[in-house]
Amino acid sequence: MSARRESVSQKSLVSEESLLIEELRKTNARLEDCLLAIAHDFIEPLRTISMFTELLNRHEGLDAKGRRLTDHVAQGVKRMRGLLDGLNALATSCVEEGPRPVNLADVVSEAIQNLEHAFATSGAAVTVDSLPWVHGDRARLLQVFQNLIGNAIKYASDSRPEIYVTAIQSGPDWTIQIKDNGLGIAHEYHQQIFGLLTRLHGPAIPGAGIGLAICKRVIEGMGGEIWVESELGSGSTFCFRIASTNENGVPPGIAGHNGHSTPVSKTSDVLRLFTVDSQRERVDTQEASLGQ
Repeated sequence: MSARRESVSQKSLVSEESLLIEELRKTNARLEDCLLAIAHDFIEPLRTISMFTELLNRHEGLDAKGRRLTDHVAQGVKRMRGLLDGLNALATSCVEEGPRPVNLADVVSEAIQNLEHAFATSGAAVTVDSLPWVHGDRARLLQVFQNLIGNAIKYASDSRPEIYVTAIQSGPDWTIQIKDNGLGIAHEYHQQIFGLLTRLHGPAIPGAGIGLAICKRVIEGMGGEIWVESELGSGSTFCFRIASTNENGVPPGIAGHNGHSTPVSKTSDVLRLFTVDSQRERVDTQEASLGQ
């Protein structure tokens, strides 16, 4: 009789947990819809403000003080647009696809290509070690790498930015590390930086304080975790843990189609090294062709 009551109690707990999870899912969906609506509805008024500010700035009767004021308005509009774009990215950062095998070497290569202008203008160099296949959402992982590598360039010190992307196997998971030689982060801010709208720097460094919140949401949505190892003035290493797999969707150590364990995908010891010289060479070539 006692065992029966215990079984009924456990079923009740499971049912209650399922209801709470469903309610949480609905609440999150409503919040995402709200963020999307805010981001969408505010963009059009900002466009109007931007357009009329530009027209006002061109007016012949506007004096120097007036132009300074309109420049301040234009900068404010630009920051607000960046914030709204960030909120829109956050609202759409949930993991939409079911987990599937993802080749991180391909994802990082695409992220670097998407950041080509940032590399060219900053002179940053990135070294990418052999990277594994993991279990996750490719589009969202691309978002994570673009944010983390982009931040490594944005928060650079006086030295040329140098970025290293590596992977360390941790049991059934992989720990991915993005290391830089930038400004670094004081220990008391290691948790705070992953909060929404959190910024440690003034307007001299652009940003809305949303990128790391997106990274945290994406990685935790895949069942992983993300953290930073850093000291102020000594660069930062952003790390995240994600489940391991291979191109066949089989976790390492589990027999594949041929009855043997499939090895982790490796590309080369160094995937890609970007330097400003190679980028300048490309720009110079393009300018030369345009001048002919």
